[in-house]
Amino acid sequence: MIGKTLSSFRKRRGVTQAALALKMSVSRSRVKNIELSSNLSLMIIKRYFQACGYSLCIAVFDRDQKHLYSFDLSLVIDKLRDMRKTANLTQSELGVQMKVSRSRIEQIENGTSDVNIRTVYRYAMACGLLINLDVKALEE
Repeated sequence: MIGKTLSSFRKRRGVTQAALALKMSVSRSRVKNIELSSNLSLMIIKRYFQACGYSLCIAVFDRDQKHLYSFDLSLVIDKLRDMRKTANLTQSELGVQMKVSRSRIEQIENGTSDVNIRTVYRYAMACGLLINLDVKALEE
């Protein structure tokens, strides 16, 4: 559950939900709801980690768990499209594997739809890849 993972990073930094809410410009109850969630948009996850003093990127692995590359979340749309093309899949073929419409794949790749973490995992799996969130402490 991603929310529990976020909460553990916040606690490691010794930051309260109220203090984090101020840094994120949201209510404390919003932080609480984030920490109870199992599926969040990548932008919410990124904002949460940044407010806790961490940077976040996505590490990509092949099926043998060999690290292929990592990228910043700001590049997620381009990298998802690259994953599909490298896997030699059309948007329709990827949609079939993910059990979504071709137009949903198009929305994801055009950035017209907010992408959540579960979608990114499913997208990578359909392309024959595995991903992990790579968290690093920001320099203070």
